[in-house]
Amino acid sequence: MTDGLSRSQKRQQAQFRNDATAVLGHAPSVRFLCRILEECGYFEDQFTGNSETFYRLGQRKTGMRIVQNLEAGDPNALLKLLQSAAKERANNGAQTEEANDED
Repeated sequence: MTDGLSRSQKRQQAQFRNDATAVLGHAPSVRFLCRILEECGYFEDQFTGNSETFYRLGQRKTGMRIVQNLEAGDPNALLKLLQSAAKERANNGAQTEEANDED
């Protein structure tokens, strides 16, 4: 993968991998990325049956690029993001239930 690259390009790739690893190792950053991916519609069906589909596909493409870049640094990036999102949903669900219990 790094064949034919200059030293500068190899350093840039190494820095990119290190940055992706650092982001994925920082829980608030992972939660933030999960929210961005949800906003992009990364986990949803994009087909609407009208021209809005193209807009949604464009948003999802942005999310896909984020994930691809993170996976360049850590092949398990999407798995980590999905696990974090699941935990966040579980926590939010528990908090919502507790709030409803008080009503």
